[in-house]
Amino acid sequence: MKFAWFTPFDHTSAIGAISNIVCEELIKQGHEVVIYAAKGEKFRETNVPFSEYTSDTLNIDMLKEYDHVLYNLGNYGLFHHEIYKTLVKFPGKVILHDRTLNGFFRQLYKEEDCGGNLDKGYTLFCKAMEECYGTEGLKKATELYHFDTETDEIMGLMSEYTLLPKALRKATGVFTHANSFLKELADDYLGPMDYAYLPCETKSSEGAGEVSEEIRKKFKSNGKLLVISNGLIHKIKRNHIMAEVLAENPQIAAKLNFVLIGSYGGEYGERLKKMSENELENCMYLLGYQPNDIMESFLQQADIAVNLRYPNSEVCSLSLLEQMSYGKPVIATNSGIFGELPNDAVIKIELEDEKEQLKAALMRLIDDQKLREKTGTNARKFVRDNCAVENYVSRLLHFLKSCETINKENELVNKILNRAGKTLGFLNVKETQIPSSVFHVQKEYEALLGDSKCEKTSQFKTVGIWFGFSYYIQNLSREGISRFMGCLVTALLECYPLDMEIWCYDENLDEIQIIFEAILKEPSLRNRVRFITEKNYKEILGINDSRKYLSWETLPKEVRLGYIAREFSFADVFVPAIIYLDNVVLTDKPIIVPAHDMAVAYHYNDFVGRDETYISRCRDIIDRANNLARVGAKLVSASEFVRKEHILNNIPCSREEKTFVIPFPVFMSERVQDEILSERELRERFRLTDPYLFYPSQIRPHKNVGRLLEAFSIVRESMPKLKLVLTGDVKDVLETYEKLKKLNLENAVVMLKNVAENELFSLYHYCSAVVVPTTMEANFPTQATEALACDRPLVLSEIPVVLERIGNVCEDNEACGLQLFDPCDTKDLADKIKFVLQNEKEVIRLQKEFREKLLRYTWNDAAQAYYKLMDDAIREQTKTVDLAQGER
Repeated sequence: MKFAWFTPFDHTSAIGAISNIVCEELIKQGHEVVIYAAKGEKFRETNVPFSEYTSDTLNIDMLKEYDHVLYNLGNYGLFHHEIYKTLVKFPGKVILHDRTLNGFFRQLYKEEDCGGNLDKGYTLFCKAMEECYGTEGLKKATELYHFDTETDEIMGLMSEYTLLPKALRKATGVFTHANSFLKELADDYLGPMDYAYLPCETKSSEGAGEVSEEIRKKFKSNGKLLVISNGLIHKIKRNHIMAEVLAENPQIAAKLNFVLIGSYGGEYGERLKKMSENELENCMYLLGYQPNDIMESFLQQADIAVNLRYPNSEVCSLSLLEQMSYGKPVIATNSGIFGELPNDAVIKIELEDEKEQLKAALMRLIDDQKLREKTGTNARKFVRDNCAVENYVSRLLHFLKSCETINKENELVNKILNRAGKTLGFLNVKETQIPSSVFHVQKEYEALLGDSKCEKTSQFKTVGIWFGFSYYIQNLSREGISRFMGCLVTALLECYPLDMEIWCYDENLDEIQIIFEAILKEPSLRNRVRFITEKNYKEILGINDSRKYLSWETLPKEVRLGYIAREFSFADVFVPAIIYLDNVVLTDKPIIVPAHDMAVAYHYNDFVGRDETYISRCRDIIDRANNLARVGAKLVSASEFVRKEHILNNIPCSREEKTFVIPFPVFMSERVQDEILSERELRERFRLTDPYLFYPSQIRPHKNVGRLLEAFSIVRESMPKLKLVLTGDVKDVLETYEKLKKLNLENAVVMLKNVAENELFSLYHYCSAVVVPTTMEANFPTQATEALACDRPLVLSEIPVVLERIGNVCEDNEACGLQLFDPCDTKDLADKIKFVLQNEKEVIRLQKEFREKLLRYTWNDAAQAYYKLMDDAIREQTKTVDLAQGER
């Protein structure tokens, strides 16, 4: 292909440097490229074919000879005015480098060097502001045109009134440099868009030579750390915040040297210079402009980098990527591109509490060398994986390929919608009267355009994880089903070549990402997981064709996600989070259901006796589970007892050959043992001064907490300082709450909420005993498994699933060594609690053999069983499709 590449090409232009790298790569890949640079610039050296021009003298017709004409636009009038004037004459694709172009238009209309005129320019600027923002824009035009000093208020207005709609009016596509910016840009531009991070090569962190040695002697002697900020010293870089933190915290200042590399001047520069000569003498150094080789040596030797830029007018920060490319931990303000980068690759601080968070971040990095090394390693890996010039060019070429189709379809869609809108308006028909009509019209439109489904690029099989709750669920990440899914998905990714699509409605996305937080922190896994909602599916799945314009808003919300997944998902098989998420059936894919239990049906009288609303709730759950069984979903229980008594007995369409048993392993990540709090820290955090029993669970009728309170009250008669720690609120079950008050235990029972994983296992670690009084579980209770994993004394209810698991692990149930009790016998429970409290070491010894055998079964074993089921389901589906095609 032939490219005309319009760019600033002055030797001082960072955009020019990037353009040169990209154009060289395009030529390397066999394309023809000509760089067009405005006359008057001091050009950088290049091997790329090159042409000087002015917008007035350029032969516009000659641009028709190119396959693509690309215009690099940024917020600096002197470098970009000729490019913009050419774009207005000959539309093309825009490569957008800045989030606002308000400053550009001000200079374009006002500055003589840009072809502007102070008085006439004001009229043009006011007109542009009014065109884009109406009367509100017109009111702000004077302030934005005539300011003398770029105050915080002015910068805020520039960020609000970007004038991007005017700048992009002639753009036939926009390519930019941050995913998050695409969402903002959607309000200003309706054409094809895509992004790639700026190209940046990874650099060596090992510095050698005289310069590096001199830096080490001067700035890293006596164990001090070297902290770097590089780039033009301006108040938006917020170096004054770093300086103030150092001045206010001499204990931090004594441990580091803060070096600023970049030109400085004016009132802001003088302020920092005075601080470096007075209160921050021998701690902060302003070195001014330094040649690239010197700056690189400093970055190589740096222990920490700081990049607090705000507001972020740039779409992507090359200075940030460069700091990361040297493998340095960077402290950055959580906004713009800075906020988009992975949390384990950048240390982010919030603007609202900037100083305190910067102080805390510095202290953490100073005290923790492993954190510095890990963050720096992750930073360099991010740059290596995402910022190679080959990646940039690949994404750019893919974008250009899709533009023509999208623009033609946009034109067709607009014609169709305009005509349809007029006709429906004439007939007085509203969408709410016939909502499905829009959906079917769009499907017909798609059929006319032909099949345009995106092709799958990965060779891996894809598993769809389905959290299709169409309503918000508070603390969803803390539910047992979520912990199960988090562990299972992690094990599957670690053991098998799989990709994961995790589907949910947008209101639950934050909670869903918390569930899989461990995966997102692991660089080797996170790139194989995509989180997809009804709002982001176009962007996440890369839908750049006709299907992108289908609207699903007219469909009922509960089914909307299923239809979207059916159209666009690459998943070979789906796994819903719970047995009543039957909207997964709409995906038309094989389904594996973790059928943990049918508690509402199995304990029907118990639930309904407490709350009559469970009558309809039970029917609804059975109907939904039946829908899954009816389409041939494989139902997986964690115990034989639940498979037979709960599933086969309560789901009419379930079949013996479609039900399976895969037990739960322990719900504990490998890293949690390294994150256990000290006993002193734990007790101070939760104000636990006395010995305590522990039962971490939601408070529900079958959890038998009322029985536990009765037994606890008996035990306290001889051990009055003993406390009971729960992780739920007894008020959730009125009967239990009334019992708490009746037994006068309000001050003896500690109810904790929102306990983090390391806090949970720390509570296990220091408890006197774990008591699990439940009357019903899907499997050997997770709390019991976790207690054994932490090697704590356990008191456990003797229920069918417990006896089943003991039988699977031990030849002799009675030889398991566990302290079992009758869940309906308060005295038995109280006696067992007393026994374990009085004989802790003996109880732990008795449990040892069972504990060791139980814990041999891991999530890798569970993942192997689930993987086999998935693989079988995919093969069965393939055979069915082949047979159906053969019959035709």
